[in-house]
Parts: sequence; structure tokens; C-alpha cells
Amino acid sequence: MKSSSRALGSRLEALSYEAVGAVPDGPSVVLYACSFSSRAAVGGLSAVGEFAERAGFVVVDEVYDLAPLDVARRRRVGWLSVERLLLQGRAAGLLAPAEQEIAWHPGDRAALRAWLLALPAFAVFPTGRMAGGGAVCTGGVMPRHGVGEGRQS
Repeated sequence: MKSSSRALGSRLEALSYEAVGAVPDGPSVVLYACSFSSRAAVGGLSAVGEFAERAGFVVVDEVYDLAPLDVARRRRVGWLSVERLLLQGRAAGLLAPAEQEIAWHPGDRAALRAWLLALPAFAVFPTGRMAGGGAVCTGGVMPRHGVGEGRQS
């Protein structure tokens, strides 16, 4: 293992998150948030931006949508921009406050995960799941291969 990958892994171990996919060395990411107000969306982007800085990610763009959370992600202009960045390889992964900000319904979350892993790309959700949505992640090493999530508590 390279020293840069060890440094990234040790920085991430101290942070709380939920993850999908494998994180490459020196990962570039796009930040994404969806909210009913620009103030809340900017707050979400700020929180994931601080996480990105602490974890050593390189942020290539910040995108948000002002839409109800149950609006399908494929109908959001901001999310389509995120998809383009990932498909074009301009970002290796994405950071969002919670998976539910991208895909509200369980079936859509499963489709999102399958899509990310098929690219391959990764997603990191620093604040874990929304209140009442299940376990909140307490940290752990991000998966380096295959399908995985951060350690659940």
C-alpha cells in the first residue's frame, strides 16, 4: 500500500460516514446537496466540504438542487450535472450529506448504488442516514475493493 493511500485511510478512520464503493488514491469528488431552500443546501454543502477537506479529497465542483426530496434524481438539473461529472471521469466520486438527499425511496437508493458501482465510482455520506432512517455510521475504513459501506453502529 502506498503511503498516500495509508494517509487517506488513517484520516478517514477518525471520521464518521457511510460509503458505497471503493475509494482510489487521491480521489476527486463533487459535492451534492438537495433541499427546499438555498440556505439549507449551502449548509449541507459546507458540511460535506469540511469533511472533504479533513479526509483529503480534492473537490472539483459543488452542486445543489432546490427540490422536494421525493422528486426523482433524474428530474433534477443539479443531479444531472453530477452524473455528467462522474460519467466523464472528471470526479471519481461524490459526497452528499445523506444518501436520501440523492435518492429518497429505498428502490431508488438501490439503483443509485448499482449505478455508482457500475461506473466504478464511490459515494460518501458524512452525516450518515437521516433521523429515523436507520443506523448512523460511526466510522471505519472505507472499502478498497468491491461493494461495501462504512462500519455501521
